[in-house]
Amino acid sequence: MAIYLRDKRRYRLVAHLILIFSIAEAALLLSQHFGIVPFLWNDSYKKAYHSFLSGSLGPNKISLGMTMLFSFVYAVGLFLQGRLKVNKILILASMLSSLTIIGISGSRTTYLALIIFLSYIFVMKTRKFIALSSILSLAVIIAFFLNLELIETITTTLENRILNKVTSPEAFNPASLDVDVEELYEDLGSGRSRLVIKYLEYIGDNLYVIPFGIGLN
Repeated sequence: MAIYLRDKRRYRLVAHLILIFSIAEAALLLSQHFGIVPFLWNDSYKKAYHSFLSGSLGPNKISLGMTMLFSFVYAVGLFLQGRLKVNKILILASMLSSLTIIGISGSRTTYLALIIFLSYIFVMKTRKFIALSSILSLAVIIAFFLNLELIETITTTLENRILNKVTSPEAFNPASLDVDVEELYEDLGSGRSRLVIKYLEYIGDNLYVIPFGIGLN
C-alpha cells in the first residue's frame, strides 16, 4: 500500500474506496437490523453476545463499534481538511452510517472513544465542530421522522448498555458532586477491573512474559 500511495494522484481513489467500504459495511448491518440478512456467525456467538449484530467483522460488538468509529473519524477528517477533493456526499453518508451503527453496536468502549474524539474536535476545531454538529443534528432530525424505529433501537441500546447498568441515578447528573467513580467503573466495566488484577498477578508469577510474550493461545 505504501508503494502504491507514492503517487499522490491515487490518494483520492483510496479515500473514496475506504468511504465506500465503510458505507457497505453499515448497509450490511442495517440489512441485518431489518431482518433482510441473517446473523453471519453461529448460534453460540449469537447467544454469548445477546444477539447484538456485527456484520462481517466477527461476532464481537467491540470490533464492529471500533471499526465504525475509525470510519467515522476518517470521514470527519476528510470533511475538515481542504487539500484532497473528495465527494462530499460519500463523506456525509459514511459519517452518518458509521454513527448510526455505533449507536446500535452496544459497545461502551466505542461510546467512550466517540465522546473523547468529539471533545477533542470541539476544543481544537470549534468552528468546524459547530458546522459538523449542525449537519449531524439535521440528519438525526430527518432520520427521526423517516424511521422512528431505528431511533428507538439506538435509544434502547444506550439505556440498556449504560443508563440501566448504573447503580446510582446521580451518576450522570452534571450538578451532582456525590459520584462514586469506583462504583461507576464497576457498573460499566463488565468485570474488567478483576481481569486486570488477574493478568497482573499472572505476569507477577511469570515474569518471562514481559520480555518474551506468551503468543496467541
